[in-house]
Amino acid sequence: MSCRIELRDDHLEQHFSVTHFECFKYMRFTAALHTYFAVSDISNVKVEGLQGLTYYDGTDKWWSKKREEAAEVVFAGEVDRAYIKAPDVIKIHDSGAPGGGRTYEVHKQGFPDAVLWNPGAERAASISDLGDPEWRRMVCLGPGVVVPDPSPRPSPI
Repeated sequence: MSCRIELRDDHLEQHFSVTHFECFKYMRFTAALHTYFAVSDISNVKVEGLQGLTYYDGTDKWWSKKREEAAEVVFAGEVDRAYIKAPDVIKIHDSGAPGGGRTYEVHKQGFPDAVLWNPGAERAASISDLGDPEWRRMVCLGPGVVVPDPSPRPSPI
């Protein structure tokens, strides 16, 4: 497993790879790149590109499977979701950012899924380094492998 991060003039690139060698007959894995974005206030944030997708809800102790009905996900409390078969581009709109707003675009390649998280006030109170008001100024959105490939293919040694 390896991870490489590259800072470019106008964007950041994260490269993550897992090599499955032939000496291992069976290997399944899950992974997620948890990218934290600074926002003006979580109440100004909408995430676009997830409508119609199935997701696992981490705010439910059973991680129940649900369907995203909203065209734009908004944050009215804790959001902890793993979206299955997410599109390769997902947008975060922050209408309160200076200059009339800002849009972050998350581009993913090779990761079928995506994770979305903001702890909300109640959960943030239980996280020692993320209290009030820090949780209001961040959102986490990143590519992931939430449901592992049922038949991973080994690479030759």
